[in-house]
Amino acid sequence: MKLWKEGDRSRAVCERCKRLVGTRFERRTVKLERPAVAVPDVLVAVCTSCGETVAIPAQSSPRLQAARRREAIRFEVRIPLELDDALRLIARQFAARHEAFEGSLIRYYLSKVGEDEETARRIKELAGSPLAGGRNTGRISLRIEKSTWDAAWTIARKVGIKRKSEVIRGIVIAAALDSGVATEAGRKPSLEFKKALRTIALATSAV
Repeated sequence: MKLWKEGDRSRAVCERCKRLVGTRFERRTVKLERPAVAVPDVLVAVCTSCGETVAIPAQSSPRLQAARRREAIRFEVRIPLELDDALRLIARQFAARHEAFEGSLIRYYLSKVGEDEETARRIKELAGSPLAGGRNTGRISLRIEKSTWDAAWTIARKVGIKRKSEVIRGIVIAAALDSGVATEAGRKPSLEFKKALRTIALATSAV
């Protein structure tokens, strides 16, 4: 693959000019339709006659794909206030800022659910445990990359999870068990996830 740089010249068919034209490579902002985002500093081939973008080289594809993956959705579910308390206890245990730690924790567990059916089955089981009981008077609201949620929800549904709130309840309980702030007969924490919680906490430290 040829690696183009700004100022290089080539030739391509321009839709506006309706003919083969000379092109010059420039960095421009490219607007995507789905998702509707503007991606800056994308290398494109520009018609030297009319100034229209006529082609995007293959080397620019990773930049555009990264922008598509970053598409975020607003995610909001109701949970028992006791589980919100648990999130705060976990953050305190790891000396992390609650708001930042909570979102990072949930995104991490969601990414693992989307990768592994065994993790998804664990989350499903925990969502039905006694720790998940209580009135749903608490609320979790955060932004999640659409690709992360889609992957997690696909696997969650495959293992029998029917509601989004189940996923989040199960994740919070898993984190409470893995961190050691909660215990439940017959439930074992995951050392792998406990290590991950420490790593997440370092990035969201309250210090």
